[in-house]
Amino acid sequence: MRRLIPNKIKIQAVLFLSGVFVFSQAVSLLIYEHNREHTILMTEASDLAARISGIVSLAQEFPSSERRKILASAETQFLSAFPIVTPFDPDSCSNNEFSQEMENQLRSAFNGMKDFQLQVCVRPLDGIASVVKKNPQDALDVVVVIHYPDQSSSMFHATLPVKNSLFSETVVFYLIVLLLVGLLLAWIVIVKLVSPIERLAKAAESIGRDINSSPMNEEGAEEIRVAARSFNQMQSQLKRLINSQTEMFAAISHDLKTSLTRLKLRVEQIENKHQQDGLNRVVSDMSNMIHSILDFIRGDYNREDSRNVEFRALVESLCYDLKDEGFPVNFDSKIDEQVLNCRPVALRRGIQNIIDNAIKYGEAANVVLTSDGSNIILEVTDNGPGIPVESLKDVVKPFYRQEKSRNKKTGGLGLGLAIAQNIIHSHGGQLILNNREGKGLSVRIMLSCN
Repeated sequence: MRRLIPNKIKIQAVLFLSGVFVFSQAVSLLIYEHNREHTILMTEASDLAARISGIVSLAQEFPSSERRKILASAETQFLSAFPIVTPFDPDSCSNNEFSQEMENQLRSAFNGMKDFQLQVCVRPLDGIASVVKKNPQDALDVVVVIHYPDQSSSMFHATLPVKNSLFSETVVFYLIVLLLVGLLLAWIVIVKLVSPIERLAKAAESIGRDINSSPMNEEGAEEIRVAARSFNQMQSQLKRLINSQTEMFAAISHDLKTSLTRLKLRVEQIENKHQQDGLNRVVSDMSNMIHSILDFIRGDYNREDSRNVEFRALVESLCYDLKDEGFPVNFDSKIDEQVLNCRPVALRRGIQNIIDNAIKYGEAANVVLTSDGSNIILEVTDNGPGIPVESLKDVVKPFYRQEKSRNKKTGGLGLGLAIAQNIIHSHGGQLILNNREGKGLSVRIMLSCN
């Protein structure tokens, strides 16, 4: 059932309003149709009684031999009057609301005319389809017999044609037009109400990529302005927090570098060359370690401005640079030029971290660039032993190393994939790791083309 319900709130609102509109209109029309039928029947009974009483009032002024002409001149498409020839069958008459109203109206019309006798018969139309356009069974055959004071009689035969249903083609057409106009107006209102929610979602996604993105416009209804103002305040607080952390890490970095510089100067004073070289390597490793940790904590890759970059050229130049340096890197692209809005230096760094891991642990890096229409897919594969399935989710965590030693050549700090994942996520992308069939690891980067 949930699959049939659209996910978009705009579509849900329009469908709901459409259902409410159709239901309310249907109920209103049914009630109106019922009252309308009753009113029409009563009006027809009154009009017919007035016409018959007028004809009889005129006919009684003439002798019975002349009444035929008077009655014939009063004939219309739906009313005929003639002297009675044969009596009608009372058993065929219906005793319903209309017949009672017809008799009441006739007696009221003949109230001032004495010595007249009335017989009223209302029955379904049977066999007189020529005067009925649609269903003969929906029309009424009204027979009124008037007995004059001179013992002569006249029969009035009225055919009331089929009633025009309220649900005719014209009415249905106007209802459809009214529904479409109502849906158009509802769509305009719904879009106006939902658009701020979409802008809020885009703003949240934007600051997830760049904390320095433009704040939301505080416009619209009061509730929307309050929400936008609160969101902008949250963004400002986050910026202040990040700036204070950056300043703190800059101070820590300065203090650590100062201490390392002093340590390096002390090492230079050691006369034993062998000890001096060993300590220099330790100092160099400490310096690299501190730089890596501070870079990860500060997240400097988020401080770069975004711009449009030809993504294929960025990846291709990185691969060729590494290949020129002697690293086993192969590049293949299945797509043409693709412009991507990104932070190129940060994105290049994240991709290089993944390629470096493939070279270090998988002997070589094979880089393939493809697209599925909505995403750019960069896949880096290697020929290494892969990663145990239970560790695939852990290798992207900070300081997690599949190789447990702290040897720079084998283990490292475990920050390469963590930094790469942060960079990819800050671009709204995904980093997916899977073991290849047979041998090696596959790392896929998926970035939206939009």
